[in-house]
Amino acid sequence: MLDNGCVRMPRIRVSKVTGNVYQIRVDDVETRFFEGIWEIPEGVTYNAYLVDTGEKRILIDTVKSRYALEFLEALRGILDPRDIDAIIVQHSEPDHSGAFPIIYEAAGKPKVYAHPIAKSIIESEYGVRLEKYEAVRDDTVVDVGDGKLVMALVPWLHWPDTIITFYPEEGLLFTCDVFGVYGVLPHIDDAGLSSSEWALYERYMRKYFANIVGAYRDWVVKNLEKLEAKNWNFSIIAPGHGLVIRKRIGEVLEAYRAWGSRRLNPRKATIIYSTMYGAVEKAALYAAERLAETGFEVHIYGSNDEKGIALGDVLGDAIDSRILVLGVPVYDGNIHPITRLLVDLLCEKVAAGQVTSIISSYGWGPVAKRIVAEKLEKCGFRVAGVIEARGALPANDVDKLIENMIAAK
Repeated sequence: MLDNGCVRMPRIRVSKVTGNVYQIRVDDVETRFFEGIWEIPEGVTYNAYLVDTGEKRILIDTVKSRYALEFLEALRGILDPRDIDAIIVQHSEPDHSGAFPIIYEAAGKPKVYAHPIAKSIIESEYGVRLEKYEAVRDDTVVDVGDGKLVMALVPWLHWPDTIITFYPEEGLLFTCDVFGVYGVLPHIDDAGLSSSEWALYERYMRKYFANIVGAYRDWVVKNLEKLEAKNWNFSIIAPGHGLVIRKRIGEVLEAYRAWGSRRLNPRKATIIYSTMYGAVEKAALYAAERLAETGFEVHIYGSNDEKGIALGDVLGDAIDSRILVLGVPVYDGNIHPITRLLVDLLCEKVAAGQVTSIISSYGWGPVAKRIVAEKLEKCGFRVAGVIEARGALPANDVDKLIENMIAAK
């Protein structure tokens, strides 16, 4: 709802990607929490694609169910849906397939291509029966008249049923969630982005990677190696979220290699804290100041009685930071509930040997070293030190902690 009481309607964009390929894109600026947890004030797009050679018409993916009717109208602006010969479901998750039942019916129930396990997911999730279905294998080919579409299985990027599709005649790789990104930018592709706009886009891509793909980084590396081994000569990446990539394909691939292989930025630090009465916050801000003085790029996130922590942004910066500082208040004889959730997410999605320290203020008794430090070490962080104090945390102790982290190899 807008301030004037009007409802913000989704923006549907139809654009030509190449001579035979349309993009149908929904700009979603309504969703506040992607997957119900990741705060996205930047919004997100849902991208579907139509390959129309005149001889064959293949729809690749759909969009979120709340936009199904608008999507159908946009599709009708290109062709009669009953002329669609097949639908490729690259990923059965509802943000890419929620509109599938309506589109499938409107198109007259055409043949569906999807991962071998996707049929049962689609039929149970969306209440449809797939009458003509082909299970995709590596190198499954779909004839499009003037050429072909070739598919490959890329499991756990980020669901087990994810596939990608290559259109060699157009040099175009459709990747669904792979190389996805948050953000609703006015551009259709990256060709017109300034350096500052690209820096923002890359930040959104890293945040998306950490949130959505971070738990599957080993699979990122495996599937990138698989893609490289295929020697597909693509000059355009068409993802399910974000911009079509034309100019910076090498940068996108290298970013995924870096994040997937747990490569860290040696001069980047992220500080994350919760505070109830200010003691932890004061120490965290002091730590940020000290790290910045030594030349670190510092990102700081905190929750207090006026603001919360944007978990998605935290993970986006933590995933490639060499140094992490966690500010942990004690709460009900345990660590603060926000910190408990945060530690679980850090372990699951971004652990990569980051040098980590913990600063903790308590009233009843210390628990951070016993609970947080042990868990972080078990899941792959390198804990350089822990400060625990009743009330205020001494500045000279924080200084020593910073020195130890910087010196850690």
